[in-house]
Amino acid sequence: MRRDNDVLASTHEAIETFAREHRLTAREREVFSLLLAGATDNEVSKRLMIARSTAGDHTKNILRKTGASKGNELFARVVTYDGRAR
Repeated sequence: MRRDNDVLASTHEAIETFAREHRLTAREREVFSLLLAGATDNEVSKRLMIARSTAGDHTKNILRKTGASKGNELFARVVTYDGRAR
């Protein structure tokens, strides 16, 4: 169980570092974490109580800032992140 907690803590830290290095705003980080969990823009809008178009704008900004073209590419960039923004 301890090892699982260590892995989760390490993963959370890597995600936070990725977000910080790519200069995501606080709100973009909220959206980012939901996207990584598999949420759609519609689900993000409901969860964060924002307009669907606003959720979409946040998603576009996240993709632009990270250089990803779609959600699965964003996920791949996070998984392979080595601590340096590109």
